[in-house]
Amino acid sequence: MTRIILPAQFFFFAGGLFMAVQFTKEKFFIPALAPLIYNLGIICGGIFLYPYLGMEGFAWGVLGGAFAGNFVLQWVGAKNQGLRHQWIINFFHPDFKRYVLITLPFMVGLTVTFSTEILMKFFGSFLEPGHIAAMNYALRIMFILVGFFGQAIGMASYPFMAQIAVTGDMDRLNEIINQTLKFIFLVIPFSVLFIVLRHEIVLILFQRGEFDAAATRVTAGILPFFMAGAFAFSAQTIVARGFYALENTLFPALVSTVCMLAGLPVIYLCMQALGAKGVALGLSLTVVFSTFALFESWNKKTKNPGKGRVYLFLVKLLFAGLCLGALLFAARQGLAHMIQPVTTGSALLICIVTGLLFAILMPAAAIELSSRCDVFIVVGSTLLVQPAALMPGYALDAGAFLAIINLSATPYDNRCQVLIREKAGPVLADIAAQVS
Repeated sequence: MTRIILPAQFFFFAGGLFMAVQFTKEKFFIPALAPLIYNLGIICGGIFLYPYLGMEGFAWGVLGGAFAGNFVLQWVGAKNQGLRHQWIINFFHPDFKRYVLITLPFMVGLTVTFSTEILMKFFGSFLEPGHIAAMNYALRIMFILVGFFGQAIGMASYPFMAQIAVTGDMDRLNEIINQTLKFIFLVIPFSVLFIVLRHEIVLILFQRGEFDAAATRVTAGILPFFMAGAFAFSAQTIVARGFYALENTLFPALVSTVCMLAGLPVIYLCMQALGAKGVALGLSLTVVFSTFALFESWNKKTKNPGKGRVYLFLVKLLFAGLCLGALLFAARQGLAHMIQPVTTGSALLICIVTGLLFAILMPAAAIELSSRCDVFIVVGSTLLVQPAALMPGYALDAGAFLAIINLSATPYDNRCQVLIREKAGPVLADIAAQVS
């Protein structure tokens, strides 16, 4: 199967270049389709080829999904943005040498995601059989949030960072990174929700076939220790991209490598104390330390004046997450006494009810803040989804100044003081520069 899957690496590599072309043009829709089509290929391979080829059917699905989603579709998207290519083999071309120098640190350094995967398997090999698989399942669930809050936002914000870095406006770049980090820290309440519903989430996603109730208990027990580091996994992608925008890929790779190596004793000690849970905890602590070290290095390099506000926002969210977690845990425990979460249906019901409570508590806090704000800015929203769409109204009723930045119409266009029909990214960057 390795021989079948191996060519997919070329499609990932070439597709990454095609995606980069689209990102420079601020086009994100077609790149966002790549993982969807890739996973669809794997599913189709399993459904249609497994009866004839067995497990090799999934391998052919991997290859087909990578070819269609990561290569062909991205080539079409890049071509639509003006990509023109010609066949040249010149290993001494200045641009090629520059590309190698920039990407070399990624090849030899220990990136956060890569080192987490390797160290998890290395330390897991000292544990009882099955624990590596359980940690891997728990890590995949955590990466759902990291992918949404970290990777997606990081890819979308990087072109703007690179444009600003070219101008040398470090104040503006700092403001974008600070604001982006604050947004990414919103992963914390969602991590709390996943921790509270860990048993139900694992049961719904994986408990079938050989993955029995015992495997669910083990995986659910590990999940909170990975979720504790979800905010750091997400934030690291943004801080690292700040260095990348300055064409400095060496320093983030060095910091990540040093922190991961320094974290080896921590992971080992945690493993000795807690087993698989300790491995997850040690990895999370290592990533948290690596992220803070990288952010502090960035602050020192750029003399970031807003770092204090970023830390204060993080502390507030951590405290709010603890309070939210206590309420959700009590609600989930009460539901679990009435509805035993032993089947997919009962687990799904508990998730829905607890999720609704979460959806009520989150906007309730936001509405309270809306009623006390002086300025309320709507960015990239049509204000049609309730109850979030009510927040501008609460702000207006309290006498706040309302500004809307959106390409399409909203129900509050006639009530706002400022209406800007342009792309949010450039407008926010200009606002940040003016405020600075």
